[in-house]
Amino acid sequence: KWISLPSASSQLGISRESMEALGASGIVRYTLGAIPGCLHGLKFSKEDVDRISITFEKNDVKIVPYRKGGKFISLRHAVKDLIGSKQGLITVIQGVISGKLKPHGRAGADKGILDYLFMQSEIVCLQSGWDVHGEKRFICRSEVVHLLQVNEDVLAALTHVGYLKIADDFRDWFVRYFSLSDVMSFQT
Repeated sequence: KWISLPSASSQLGISRESMEALGASGIVRYTLGAIPGCLHGLKFSKEDVDRISITFEKNDVKIVPYRKGGKFISLRHAVKDLIGSKQGLITVIQGVISGKLKPHGRAGADKGILDYLFMQSEIVCLQSGWDVHGEKRFICRSEVVHLLQVNEDVLAALTHVGYLKIADDFRDWFVRYFSLSDVMSFQT
């Protein structure tokens, strides 16, 4: 059975653009065109959309008080501030499906997956391509600012003069990753 783009994005609580990216990634099967009994346009496999919803729901997490800026981050804020609504969201969904990433709570009772809470460090590690339990670990700019207790301008200056280097393998247009060991050695 196939469902429309608005229905699929509504069920997961994500934007239509993010839903299209999920289809393009292969996580959710899709078709374009006429299906008997449906309007023309982009359609998604109801089975695949349900699988994502059920995978998140089976973690049976409780609704917990949440305030942005702590060690937990809602998927909504992670998408907005850290990882982006396309590849970053896809990576997190793949992490939950594979069992490498588990939500630790839920920020509200809203329908969809964006209110699930994750450890911010796990989101960053997963997004940067490193295993959550791996030895090497990279952190994003906002975490460096928090760890060093400096503002963005100071971090930019430290990077410019070479005290901290952006990890070459993990350059991203919106997110810059720094080696945690470099940051920790600079901190002491």
